[in-house]
Amino acid sequence: MIYSQPFGSTIPPKGSGQSEFSLKLASALKRENTLYAALQKVSPTQISTLEDPGSLQKPLHKPLATPEQLKAGRRPGDEWVNPNGMVFCWIPPGKTKIGNPESSPYREADEIQTEVSFEKGFWMAKYEFTRLEFTHLFEYPNLRGTYLSTGESKFHPLNKMRPQNPKEWLTKLNSSAPSGWNYDLPTEAEWEYAARAGSQTEYYFGDDPAQLYKHGNFAEKSLRSGLSTGEIVKFWRKSKPDRGDPQTGLFTYAHKTWSDGFPTMAEVAQFPPNPWGLHDIHGNLAELTSTQYTPDRSSPEKFDLNAPRVTKGGSWLSTYPYCRSAFRGTYSHKTRESTTENYVGLRFILRRK
Repeated sequence: MIYSQPFGSTIPPKGSGQSEFSLKLASALKRENTLYAALQKVSPTQISTLEDPGSLQKPLHKPLATPEQLKAGRRPGDEWVNPNGMVFCWIPPGKTKIGNPESSPYREADEIQTEVSFEKGFWMAKYEFTRLEFTHLFEYPNLRGTYLSTGESKFHPLNKMRPQNPKEWLTKLNSSAPSGWNYDLPTEAEWEYAARAGSQTEYYFGDDPAQLYKHGNFAEKSLRSGLSTGEIVKFWRKSKPDRGDPQTGLFTYAHKTWSDGFPTMAEVAQFPPNPWGLHDIHGNLAELTSTQYTPDRSSPEKFDLNAPRVTKGGSWLSTYPYCRSAFRGTYSHKTRESTTENYVGLRFILRRK
C-alpha cells in the first residue's frame, strides 16, 4: 500500500509509534467487514492491481504470547512473533524416523535411517531468514547489508552468508531472547523432524515428485529455459554479471516439463506451508544446520567450524531427489569463501535453556 496526503500538504513523521495512516486503517478495520470498505473510510481514492480482496478466507493464528514472553505451544503450528517481527511455529514433542529405508528408490548411502525423539518441543522459524528480518534485527533504517542476498525484495531470504554470520546473528538474537529460551540453528534431526511433520514419505506431502512444483522451488522448466543471468553470477551491487550472456543452457539438468514458476530464488512463502506451518521446506534455499557432516551419522570427537555441515531441503538449483526430507546436503564455508555460489540459507529455532 502507498498512502499520500492531497497534493501540497504533508504530515510530519512521528518519532515513534504508529503513523496517522496506520492508526486510521486499524480503526477502520475494526468496524468494517472488508478491506476495501475499510480503505474507503481512510482515503477517498484507491488504485489497485487487485480485485476487491473481500474478507479473510480463514482466521489468522493468534500469537500464543506477547513478543517479550514465550511458553510451550498447545498444538503443532501455534505461532509466536518475536520483537523483531520473526514468526515462529511450535514443533511438538514426539519421535520419528529420519533418513530413508533401504527400500526407497531415491536412498543415498548416507541416509541411514534412525529413530529420534524429542521429550520437549521447540519453536522453529516459519520462514527462511529474510532481508527484512535482518534489517529489523540490526535496526538499520534501510536495507544495508544486502550483499548477504542476491534477492532484490525484502522478502527474499539471505543466501550469501559469511562464515561468521550465523554466530553474529545468534549473539544478537540471544541478547533479547525470552526468559528461559535460546535461539540456535537446528540440528539435522530437529530440522528433519519438523520438516516431516509426522510424515514418513519422501516429501511431507507424499512420495510423488511430480507434485513438488506445487510445494517448492526447485530446478525445473522455468530455470532450464529462462533468460535469467543466473544467481551464480549476480552480485549485490547493481552491476552486470561478470561474465557471459544470459545463462540459457547452464541448467540443462533441470526438469524439462514440471514448472514451479520461479527461475531462481523466490521470495519466502510463495508455496503452501507444511502441516506444522513451515514454508519452503522443500527447495528455494538449502538450509544450514548445526550438525557436522559424517557419512555414517557418527558424532565427531571435536567440532570443526571448517568441516562440512549438513544442509537440508535442497534449493532453487536442486533437482527433485535433492529436495527430499531425508536428503543430506553438505556445505563448507572454508571451501566456499572465494566463490559466489549462493543457494544456502537458514532458519532459526528456539529451544528451552
